[in-house]
Amino acid sequence: MSVLLARTQNGISAFYAPMRRHDPSAKTMIGKSKGTGGMELNGVRIQRLKNKFGTQSLPTAELELEGMRGWLLGKEGRGINEISTILTLTRIHSAVGAVSYVGRGLAIARAYAKVRQVGAGRGKRMLLAESPLHMQTLADMTAEYHGLMLLTFFTSYLLGLDEHPQTNKSGLPSALASITPDQKHIAPLLRVLTPLCKAYVCKKSIPLLYSCMEALGGVGYLVNEETEYLNISRIYRDCCVLSIWEGTTDVLATDFLRALKHPKGGQESIDALDTLLGNTNNWPQVAEASSSAWTPSDSWQSVKTGVTRGSQEDLVGDARSILWTVAEALTGVLLYADASRDGSEPAFDILSRYRIRTRGETSVGRAAKASDEPQGSKERLARNHAIVYGRAGGPEVSPALSKL
Repeated sequence: MSVLLARTQNGISAFYAPMRRHDPSAKTMIGKSKGTGGMELNGVRIQRLKNKFGTQSLPTAELELEGMRGWLLGKEGRGINEISTILTLTRIHSAVGAVSYVGRGLAIARAYAKVRQVGAGRGKRMLLAESPLHMQTLADMTAEYHGLMLLTFFTSYLLGLDEHPQTNKSGLPSALASITPDQKHIAPLLRVLTPLCKAYVCKKSIPLLYSCMEALGGVGYLVNEETEYLNISRIYRDCCVLSIWEGTTDVLATDFLRALKHPKGGQESIDALDTLLGNTNNWPQVAEASSSAWTPSDSWQSVKTGVTRGSQEDLVGDARSILWTVAEALTGVLLYADASRDGSEPAFDILSRYRIRTRGETSVGRAAKASDEPQGSKERLARNHAIVYGRAGGPEVSPALSKL
């Protein structure tokens, strides 16, 4: 079946249309009757299959629709509104797919680092998992992935709250309760966070997955069809479509701005974001890892002021940067909530790395530690191991020799 949009006398309308319909006179390709249970395509004619960069296992075709039988969904002329529910689901699904691709890429990169040997100078060899630079890179990638995953899960959480409202927060853990909005804010938040999450997560996942491919060197660049478990290049090609279908980044940024400037629901969305992001000025004093002057509240207040004062026509050129700023602020809030719940050093290290990256600083000679004090190479390596492999003592590396 399919849900599609078509223009009627009253404007764009949504229709439900099955791909096949009953036809007792239908015949097989050799002219034999299919009988009373015969079926035929519902006015769909496949013109040609299209070649494409990725998602090779999912056919894409040019279709001709003629005489298709469909049923009107909702009110005529209200197709965009009727299909918005489907767009919410497909956009969140795209974000989930993006982080799953990155998760798989990082899993391959982690496993590869435990068996790949490289030169260590003066005739010595070492595993990539023992290389301070390689582990610093993997730790930064893991930290970025963690933020994207939290943003995606939070948006999915809002979708669940919208479909199954909760009467109170009494049974929730304190960290989760702190980021769970009141019921009146959930629908306005979901309206703006759906395009934000899809645009930000899908776009950021593409270079991150490429970094996973680069972490394997030349092996990552190969189309490893004979060793599919190493085939990051296929995952990368498939991931690239996620920032295109269900709305490109610019389309979603425009939609995000439109939602904030909507004459009826815009202020509700701004108030909901203000409740979530506007009261975080005390977070640096609580978290050891957050010693910087930057706070999510600062970023949000600057966006809020600009959006409130400017017209949609004047702001549309900055729609992408507005979306990015809000997404980074929300990710910071979620990382802080996660670090507060977890309480572990790696969790606060991830928060610190995010803060450094958001401020546009570098961490030369540092381990992204809360105090920003220079660290020795062994301590840095241990902290990076804790982020990448989940334990400060480092991975249980395999003694097997590399075949490359």
